[in-house]
Amino acid sequence: MSLGMLSYTYYGHSDKVLDIAWSPDSKYIASGSVDQTVQVWNVTDRNAIFTYRSYVSEVGTVAWSPDSSRIASAGLHEAAQVNLVDIWDAFTGTNIKTYGDFRGEVGEVAWSPNGKRIAIGSWDGTVQVYDIITGTGGTVYASETNPGYVYAVAWSFDGKYLVSASDEGRVTVHESENWKPIREYSSHSFVVFDAKWSPDQYRIASCDGTAVQIWDALTGDPLVTYRGHVHTVHALVWSPDGKRIASAGNDKTIQIWDATTGNHVFTYQGEISWLSALAWSPDGRYIASAGENGTIQVWQAR
Repeated sequence: MSLGMLSYTYYGHSDKVLDIAWSPDSKYIASGSVDQTVQVWNVTDRNAIFTYRSYVSEVGTVAWSPDSSRIASAGLHEAAQVNLVDIWDAFTGTNIKTYGDFRGEVGEVAWSPNGKRIAIGSWDGTVQVYDIITGTGGTVYASETNPGYVYAVAWSFDGKYLVSASDEGRVTVHESENWKPIREYSSHSFVVFDAKWSPDQYRIASCDGTAVQIWDALTGDPLVTYRGHVHTVHALVWSPDGKRIASAGNDKTIQIWDATTGNHVFTYQGEISWLSALAWSPDGRYIASAGENGTIQVWQAR
């Protein structure tokens, strides 16, 4: 394989694609779109195996369960006319559970590493966590400002901590045992559109305007700042081994860089539109990207 070579393009959606996620076994991709659908498709033959429809608005976030059997997605629910999160069977479309009653759009959903809980960040300024089996749970964090949009939530690799990021330029780390905030990283001067834990250490990467910062999640110490982009960064993702980061946004590039040194590795410029989502395949072989033109491109990552 050759780093940066385009493998294929998926054309299944009819409007902007807002989020994408690889199944943990690297066999499938789920994608959510402004066309009000979640599509699950096979990365080998690029055929859609299922299209999930229960919304009357855009689908802004999708997430696979750790066992590759379920998908969480969010949007304005057709029947209830409120923003909800659905858990459904990834291959039959059977709805398993529905969570929440959010006063704003859902920014992101994230499964805990053991698959027992789901965290939800909303544009109503809250982070909510629910037990997948019992359905019990609720708000564990509420922004002090109004509306305080929460754009991103992510679990640490061991499930002990949860990070949330908002339009206030604030990144907060919470203990998952009692949801006490233990660290607030507020040196960002711009909206934080995305924040991700490293796969194997207590590091967090978060994007701030044109920059991406990596910092120690427990001490708050800054570790690396990457400034390769010339326009706003909307999405970032760690490589499965934690050695590299891919970041993308309004400058229509995907940039790969070293997570320890901040050194640039590669820039992929195959897109013709701004980018809203990135996903690195769990086997480390590919990166998928999506954005304004409604396509999803899959390209080689090594």
